[in-house]
Amino acid sequence: MKENTRWNYLIIFLLLFITGLHYFTQSNLWVLHDFYRRLYYIPIILAAFKFRIQGGFAVSIAVFLLYIPHMIIYFGVFNIELFNQLLESVMFVVVGLITGYLVEQDYRRGKELEYQIIKLTNLENYTNNILQSIDSGVMAFDINGQLRSVNRQIIKVLGTKSEITKFIEQETIIEGINKIIKGTETVVKINLNYIGKEKNDLFLDITIYPIENLAKVKEGAVLVMEDVTTVKKLENQVKRTERLVAIGQLASGIAHEIRNPLGIIKTISQTIKEDVEDVEIKEGLEIIEHEIERANRVIKSLLDFAKPNKMKIQNIDLSELLGEIMMVTQKIASHQKIVLNWRPRR
Repeated sequence: MKENTRWNYLIIFLLLFITGLHYFTQSNLWVLHDFYRRLYYIPIILAAFKFRIQGGFAVSIAVFLLYIPHMIIYFGVFNIELFNQLLESVMFVVVGLITGYLVEQDYRRGKELEYQIIKLTNLENYTNNILQSIDSGVMAFDINGQLRSVNRQIIKVLGTKSEITKFIEQETIIEGINKIIKGTETVVKINLNYIGKEKNDLFLDITIYPIENLAKVKEGAVLVMEDVTTVKKLENQVKRTERLVAIGQLASGIAHEIRNPLGIIKTISQTIKEDVEDVEIKEGLEIIEHEIERANRVIKSLLDFAKPNKMKIQNIDLSELLGEIMMVTQKIASHQKIVLNWRPRR
């Protein structure tokens, strides 16, 4: 605002100064008056450049109104010379309008260019914010295959600049980018098992696309990277679960096929034990029954492994457990001439 005021004062001063030169210079010094008349173009052009078409027009009208009285006083009567000077005065207005119009057009083009720059900057920031916010990693390459930009997800997955450089120097990545830039492929998809920054296995799904401008001229390539490590781990867990289910089904079949004969053997053993009097035979039959029970427990453990159940914690009688162990092993020990001495506590 203050700057405009200074310009206003300067233009007014020039108008008054040049007009004063006209009115205070002797009439017979026409050469000087002709020179002073041309000086009027200075404030007209200054006003046009500073205030555009409005300024140029306003100051040119002011010059016209200031200069005409001097011409009338100088010539006294209307003649061809006065008419020529009037036409010359009209040129003040024409110059003011043309100069102001040209400056106005330049000003509008500048504003439009400024608006477009702001718009492009906002669009660039908006696009960059989107790229930084998405979960996919994005790399941009120029037409020479040189890396130009990456988003946060790339840094999060790959880590440092050296790790990123190591990643893009892989043969499969270089080959894919070259195919896109040379136009031999429109889209390149790569499934990559990569050792990450923490020496862990990363499963990456990579897709490479061309970058084209509005004229469909290729300007580079963009690499989009999806970290599917978690998905792969879940898939492996599902496969493991499926295998366990298959084992469970197999174990169920085995249990059915084994338990039935064991049950028959146990029943026959119990029947024979009731009919015999020999103590050793009875002990042998008891061992058979005990081993059948143990086999059943093994089968049950296999089923529990295939289809895990909640752990059941209970108290057991160690004396009873040791008694069962002695009953199983005493017969074998006696054949080896080993004497086992153990008496349960009462």
